Order: sequence, then structure tokens, then C-alpha cells
Amino acid sequence: MKKFITTSVLFVAFAVAAMAQTQSDLFKMTTEADADVVLKVLSTELKLSTEEFSKVREILVKSAQSQAQSLQDKNLNTPEMQVNVLRRQTLHIETNLKTILGEEKFKAYEAAKTKLTEQVKGNRKN
Repeated sequence: MKKFITTSVLFVAFAVAAMAQTQSDLFKMTTEADADVVLKVLSTELKLSTEEFSKVREILVKSAQSQAQSLQDKNLNTPEMQVNVLRRQTLHIETNLKTILGEEKFKAYEAAKTKLTEQVKGNRKN
């Protein structure tokens, strides 16, 4: 029961955060705390092993640090450049996720991401 409540709270928190973002913004992170929230959701949804958890955390934390640095760079601080940086980071994260998780878990990740994206789009129409 405790795990169900924790999972529900994490999913709702992630869904609310995602509603304010576009599909490519699901990995918009600028702090280690942001990375940990995304990691908890991924871990809960995909039932990551200890090894997968540590590898995914390393990638997410590095991505958050990189995004924070990019936002501080005056040359990259235009909306267009920020979108490009975020797309590049998302592609990098997802490429690594596919390697770490394997085909089956990566397909589960894609399905969960698609479902969440559809919910966000539906909420924006209302």
C-alpha cells in the first residue's frame, strides 16, 4: 500500500510538471534534484535494477549539469537555442536509456512517455 501511494504521488507530480511542458521538455532539468525526480519516476515505472538505477542517475545528473551550464551561456540563452540544447540532451538520454535498459524496458519507457504526452495534449485542449 505504501509503495502504491508513493508511486501515485510521484506519477501525479511528474504528470503535473509535464503538463506545463512540451513532449521534448520531459527531460528539462537544471539541478540534481530535478534529475532525481525524473529518476524516481523512471525507476518506479520501469522497475529499474540497482545497476540500471545508478547508470540512469549518472546520465540524468550529467544532463542536468549540462543544461544548467547551457542556460548560463549568453550565446545559448535564446529560446531557439534552448530548445535545440534540450532536444540534443533528450536524444542523448534516450539513446543511453535504450542501451542501459534493453529493448523490452525501453519499449515500456516509450509507451509510458507516449501515454503521458497524450494526457498532456488532452489536458491542454480542455
